[in-house]
Amino acid sequence: STQGYSSAASDVYKRQNEKGVKFNLEKKYSKMVFYMGHVDDSYVEGKFILNIELDGVKKETITMTADDFVTQKELALNQANYIKFCWSGTVGHQSGIYGLGNIELIP
Repeated sequence: STQGYSSAASDVYKRQNEKGVKFNLEKKYSKMVFYMGHVDDSYVEGKFILNIELDGVKKETITMTADDFVTQKELALNQANYIKFCWSGTVGHQSGIYGLGNIELIP
């Protein structure tokens, strides 16, 4: 159930080599906690770069490789209206798959 959560993605896009998704936060949250890592059995070459924006301002850049352990991340949301995740795929010969999980939004 999505009751109590902000509405789904408001914008999913792909332009040139950049992909992303934007979520409405409706100024309800102060912090987000999540885990990020490489998906097993996907390609292991290259590095993955994720940029996180709040209300159009870049707040964090996370770079990972397949050798990195799954990592817990914490991001101050400061009652932002929306959050946008932008990624450029992997840099290298093959593309690995990376994911975010156990995402928790804290009021």
